[in-house]
Amino acid sequence: MKNSRRDLAHPRASPEAVDRLLLTHYGPYRTPPQPHLLDELLYFMLSTRTTTPACDAAFRAFRKRFPRHDRLPDAPVEELAAPLRGVGLAQRRASDIRESWRLLRERFGRVTLAPLRRMAPNEAEAFLVSLPGIGVKVARCFLMFGLHAPVFAVDTHIWRLSQRLGWIADQRGAAPHQKGVDEIQALVPMTDPVSLHVNLIFLGRDFCNARERNCPACPVRAVCPSAVGG
Repeated sequence: MKNSRRDLAHPRASPEAVDRLLLTHYGPYRTPPQPHLLDELLYFMLSTRTTTPACDAAFRAFRKRFPRHDRLPDAPVEELAAPLRGVGLAQRRASDIRESWRLLRERFGRVTLAPLRRMAPNEAEAFLVSLPGIGVKVARCFLMFGLHAPVFAVDTHIWRLSQRLGWIADQRGAAPHQKGVDEIQALVPMTDPVSLHVNLIFLGRDFCNARERNCPACPVRAVCPSAVGG
């Protein structure tokens, strides 16, 4: 069928145009200028495979129970797991946290992430993913939000939207993988990766979720090659 919306659309939405439209619609996301690095990493480790409210509650409960990070490497796993029941996989998460904090102490002489500030982003990422319970998404979230590094984390919303926007080829239901997330990172602008990351998640939740799309109201409809209707 000629002259359809899909025929006339660009095969790839300009990442810069998407970024501008999302900033107009949602505004920039403001991160603390000097976040607590250990808290940032802990939060993102707890954020996987759960909801934001559950993660927030578990993080608050954990920090109330364990206010000192330097005590975590020596705490029993069962005690560390107790405040994490609400996010699931509590024993595994507790074990990963304790072992990661132990390896930080072993590498840097104390439980700290400050030395990562002096590393190149790829070096810091490689170190982070060598720790238990930390994959590429968690590492890049920490680097973006904690160190304001020029990297881009991809969650399931961004993975889905990147296919619909034409940034990567259709993955036919595949979960995010290293090659794909690296392609997305290389494509998007790095002027404010945190805002683009957060705004794409908002876009996925508000207009373009896995089950349905609200293309007529979508703020990036004008540049999206997958927009339909309206």
